Amino acid sequence: MIPGTKIRLVQADILNIATVSDIGTFDYIEAVGVLHHLPSPVEGIRALSSVLAPEGGIGMMLYGKHGRQGVYQAQAMAKMLRSATPGMSSQGPAMVALTKSLIEELPASNHLVASKLHDGDLRMGGHAGLVDLILHPQDQAYTVGELNALVQSAGFRINSFALPSKYDPYPMLRSRDVIDTVSRMGWIDEAAFAEHLAGNITMHTVFIVKSSNPISRPNIGDATVVPYLRTFCGPRVASKAIQTGELLSGSPLDLPPSLAKEEASHIAALMDGTRTRDEIELSVERDLTRGRGKGEAQRLVTIAFETFAECSAMGYIRRPKGIKPPITDDQPFCKFDTFHNH
Repeated sequence: MIPGTKIRLVQADILNIATVSDIGTFDYIEAVGVLHHLPSPVEGIRALSSVLAPEGGIGMMLYGKHGRQGVYQAQAMAKMLRSATPGMSSQGPAMVALTKSLIEELPASNHLVASKLHDGDLRMGGHAGLVDLILHPQDQAYTVGELNALVQSAGFRINSFALPSKYDPYPMLRSRDVIDTVSRMGWIDEAAFAEHLAGNITMHTVFIVKSSNPISRPNIGDATVVPYLRTFCGPRVASKAIQTGELLSGSPLDLPPSLAKEEASHIAALMDGTRTRDEIELSVERDLTRGRGKGEAQRLVTIAFETFAECSAMGYIRRPKGIKPPITDDQPFCKFDTFHNH
């Protein structure tokens, strides 16, 4: 038990979680980067289901197959190197050093190098990052279709993606014929199409609920959803970065002609994870559009949201009644394309 709280820390086998003394049930369970390392991820989901409240949900992250092609090519080469060196430990210092040398020798044509999708993992992860990425003994990756099938086989359904803009194919399309055809697909198929189209999604973060749970997906057009920025910097720094272009990396936010820097900056400052869309629109009407009417405030907010969503810098959630939790980090740096390649 953590002193001064009702929080109890438990270390246990996820497959036997229901046998933990007085475990009870949970309204929300988070499993990030865990299930895809199990021999049978579906059994892991079923185990979590045993301690999930009937109307509860699970937030989980599993690897994306398309964006990790370079990783699996590197893993295959690392296994070949180890097989050619009898007695070498799979994650020992000698194997890590050999793998590091391999990564440094990769030609520009290699997918791991050319895609640049895992540069951050390789650059900042150090020894542990290299082992997790290349030398992990077991991981499984999924396409959207395979993920959907996995979830359904465990008695669940996907309620929403944590970053829905990544799974929106329409900003990537120009052909009216293609757009009209895609629009006839169901939303999961649209997401799968977007994944194939982008080709760079390295992980899927989804919220799932039991198949019998009727809860609907949040919609960014709903007045009660809470939009928030996924830029690592929080709304205050993001607001400044929009005007100055001072970013950690990547390109400055590309604003449409219909949205001024000052307007985008003002709206970004309001997206702190505590305000609903309706509250943001009211604030914009009061402080920004000043007398031009609610319609103009709604128009500006819609354009701003579409702009943030296009570079995958925005997410949104439902806010529980009466709760206003801040859900953004406030790091002193900013990067609007952070989630483009993930």
